[in-house]
Amino acid sequence: MKRGRLLQGHRTRIASCVLLVFMGQMLGVTMTAAQTSGQPDDRASHQAAMLVRAGQYRQAIDALTVLLRSHPDNPALLNNRAVAYAKLGSYEAAIADLDRTIMMNPYDAGAYFNRGLALRNLGRHGQAIADLSHALRLGGPDAAAYYNRALALDSLGRHQEAIADYDRTIRLAPRHPLAYSRRALDYDQLGQYQQAEEEYGRSLQLKTDDPVTLSNRCAARTARLEFSMALTDCNAALRMAPGFASAYFNRALILLHQHHDKQALGDLDQALRLAPDLLAAYRARAIAHRRLQHWDAALADYDRILQYQPDDVLSRRARDLVYQKLGSAKRAQNAQ
Repeated sequence: MKRGRLLQGHRTRIASCVLLVFMGQMLGVTMTAAQTSGQPDDRASHQAAMLVRAGQYRQAIDALTVLLRSHPDNPALLNNRAVAYAKLGSYEAAIADLDRTIMMNPYDAGAYFNRGLALRNLGRHGQAIADLSHALRLGGPDAAAYYNRALALDSLGRHQEAIADYDRTIRLAPRHPLAYSRRALDYDQLGQYQQAEEEYGRSLQLKTDDPVTLSNRCAARTARLEFSMALTDCNAALRMAPGFASAYFNRALILLHQHHDKQALGDLDQALRLAPDLLAAYRARAIAHRRLQHWDAALADYDRILQYQPDDVLSRRARDLVYQKLGSAKRAQNAQ
């Protein structure tokens, strides 16, 4: 079996949907609430800011809205309400408040930082990069700003630039494991699997119980044909997170490489039960079915892929080959 064929789609699927679950732990994701000393009605302003910091976002929005009726141009109140809106996923409302904050104080690095985070969460990555860059110009080196700008660069496929920002992040915050893990993902995307494996190792030295990083290192090791070590990583990831679809998928790729096709099918079935839209798993399972001469099952998997990706030429050609095999098998059966 050709290595490239099995790994097609492998480098692009590396646990991105699962990583989102861990975003709240990542460096710099939390938006910054402004200090409120010296403002009108200072006690009420301080209490509202404390509601934001305590995670009571709806109560904070209500309190800040009342204060803003009498102080509509107060940048700290607007910033803090923006933080509360963003925490509830109301990013457009957050941006509206931050636009007003920046209009009143165009030198507020924190407002640009917060707006950059809100823009990134809306998928407006180019604008997010511009705001985070402006925050860095105004406020100087900051690990959170570099880190979030790297995430935005990643989303645009600008992996080399993202690596440079992760480098800056790590220089300022050398013990944050997810900065190493994200940098490893960029090396993986660039096909630099040895560097990726080393970066995952650094991340795991700082946080040993991270199934996402273990699964991703499994993928990097598989790409380097280090199957025994890769299998160890995937098994460890699944012990920590038995419902982790990407780890089942990664382990299945190892098993396919080793021609343990029936075992691979079991892992792929489980991956698809957990993540039914993981198209790379349908592609890998179709390969296993073809090897085992499960022609109808292989056709079903290719049909599923083409339902979502009708322009997938390779899957269409593979399905045509399966039709030929299925026809030959039926003719042989009729001849008997």
